[in-house]
Amino acid sequence: MSRIQILLNAPDEVGEWIFARTPDPHQWCRGMGHAIGFTEGNRLIAGVAYFWYTGWNVWTAIAAEHSRWATREHLYRLSEYPFEQLQVKRISALIDADNERSIQVAEHLGYQYEATLAGASRDIGVWGP
Repeated sequence: MSRIQILLNAPDEVGEWIFARTPDPHQWCRGMGHAIGFTEGNRLIAGVAYFWYTGWNVWTAIAAEHSRWATREHLYRLSEYPFEQLQVKRISALIDADNERSIQVAEHLGYQYEATLAGASRDIGVWGP
């Protein structure tokens, strides 16, 4: 098995890969956000996108083929970018109400359910710190 590496210099490639795996693949706009990828060999296996940055908040989306990428070191690196470089006060995520696995991951990362956007194409929950 190949070692998992962090990919920092291909934000649009990673962002498009992430959003191709979400219900809203057209949300990623090239050049309008940042994304960090994780590779195994030459294959992208996970990614985290940051977008809709307001100065106080940034939105995030995560996609992964499996959970082996989510080591303590990698999770630390993911929080380093928004909190240390962007200096945000919070990170927010939109999660489909029926996506139990993503809700579990968000809760494990310290996010809390804040609201439901009922009728927003699907019922979508807003999650934050």
